[in-house]
Amino acid sequence: SVVSKIGVELDELDEQIDQVAKLNPQVIFLAYGMNDIIATQGDTKEFIKQYTDLLGKLEKKLPDTKIFVNSIFPVQKQEIEREPAFKDLEKYNEALSDLCDEKQLAYIDNTTLAADQYYEEDGVHFTPEFYPIWASHMAEVASL
Repeated sequence: SVVSKIGVELDELDEQIDQVAKLNPQVIFLAYGMNDIIATQGDTKEFIKQYTDLLGKLEKKLPDTKIFVNSIFPVQKQEIEREPAFKDLEKYNEALSDLCDEKQLAYIDNTTLAADQYYEEDGVHFTPEFYPIWASHMAEVASL
């Protein structure tokens, strides 16, 4: 099952959290942050505060669910030129990894999966061929 909303930011997820709670999954893979880099404009502390709030809500509603946190995928050079906030993407992933260490959650580093051949022309989104590779990587990390 996939619960998503195009363009959503971390502080706008209450509806998605309710949907996930109804599904009552054993495992959740979170993939948030790209839109939040732009929204927080380099403020990784605010980003981590919002991510921590999200994790708290999920842990409260789904205490027995195993949570995996995906890294934020890198963007291509032309997108960094268009949106300079993305120059801080690596700092966001470091902060996210540190948060996962602190909360003893699994962090999935996907940065090496993002080969140029899988990007759409916008330099941010991926072609359909990419998603099975990503799914396999998450399943491998989660031992599923």
